[in-house]
Order: sequence, then structure tokens, then C-alpha cells
Amino acid sequence: MIRSRKAGYEYLWAGSGKNIKFISEEEYSPYLEINGDFLNEFRLENEIKVNPFIRFNSIFSSFLEIFQETEEEKYKEIRKKFIHEALMCLREIDYVTGTTIIDIYCEKILRDIEGGVFGDELMADFKKLTEEEKNAMVLLYYDKIVTGKESFDVFSNGIKYFFPDSIIYQKKYERKKVVIYINREKKKENRLKVKIMENLFLPLGVKIKYYWENHFGVINVEKTLKLGEVSVF
Repeated sequence: MIRSRKAGYEYLWAGSGKNIKFISEEEYSPYLEINGDFLNEFRLENEIKVNPFIRFNSIFSSFLEIFQETEEEKYKEIRKKFIHEALMCLREIDYVTGTTIIDIYCEKILRDIEGGVFGDELMADFKKLTEEEKNAMVLLYYDKIVTGKESFDVFSNGIKYFFPDSIIYQKKYERKKVVIYINREKKKENRLKVKIMENLFLPLGVKIKYYWENHFGVINVEKTLKLGEVSVF
């Protein structure tokens, strides 16, 4: 993820060197503590744009609010220096405690889902998952927001994770029409996982037909045409 870093530094503050300069962004992502460019490639000359309020709101909010009210240049410089020095200290704490980028983002995403930020229906459905299933869903969402993957690609990855032998068919000239074969029984817990992934990842307008347990028959493919073991398609 971050190619140039301090040895063993697979943590939030991955940069090293004297030229690092942490600055507070004017516009914040609700999940990304550092800007996307830094996540992709770190250079020592970079100013690293940070959203300090995701984890450190109690430290920064009141202090920065005071400085927001003054236009004097000297106070602006003090504000910048405070942000940089505070984040340098917090970076070292992250390193010592072993806090990773994924830990931070996934904890925030999980809190939002369980707190109803994504809607009451998803919140209620999410509670029915096991802890392992919750973690997998959150990691899929993390992958979407950090890598910028297409929502349907993340949805497909989720289907294949929870149902490893599933097959996804997408029509060549009608990309929004999809057929998915899932080699599992159409049990309540399986349908629930699919429903949650649809709510989190499925793009608007995409229509999916599911075939559970029995594959549909494909002409000239003998193993899919066994009587009593296929669905009609």
C-alpha cells in the first residue's frame, strides 16, 4: 500500500524523515485519516494532509476552533505548528501500539453501520451476522473506499468470498442484467448476507437473478443439463 516507509512501519503514520509536514485538511473524508495521494505513494517532500478529527477530536476540536476565529498571521503559524507537532507525537504512539491503517478505518466503518449511519434496515440486518461475517463486510467496504474499486466489483468479490464456488454471469450487451449461481441452500442466513451486500455495494439499476443450489441448464454443457438438478433459465 505504501511503498516508501520506515522499516516495519505498516501503520497509520508510515512516513519517516525530517521533511514530513502534517497539515489539517479543509475538507474531510469521514473515513480516510490521510489523503488518498499519500496512501498511494509517499514522498519525503510531501505535505501530508490529515483529518485529525476521526480519532483525535477531543484533542483538536476546541483548540482549532479558537484559532479559527483569528485572522492574524502569527496565530495561523502557531496553529500549523501545533497540528504538526501533535501529529508527530501521535504517529509514534501508533507505531508503538501497532495501530494499522486498516484497524482505524474498519473500526470507524463498523461504528457507523452499527450506529445507523447507513440506515436502520442495514443496522438491524448487520446485527444478525457473526463477528467474522461483520469483519468481512467491513473489509469489503474499506477496500471500496480506499482503492476506489467499482461498486459492482466489490459486490462480486463479496459474493465469491462468502460463497466461494459461486458463478457470476453478466450479459455482454446489457451490463446491468446479471445472473448469479450460488451453490448453497436458499437459507435465511445466506439470503441475509446477499441482502446486506446489495445494500452496501450494488449500483443503482443493476438487476440480479439468483439461482440457489441448482445451476441453470446451459445448452451443449452436459453437466448442467441433468434432469432434476437444474433450474430453467
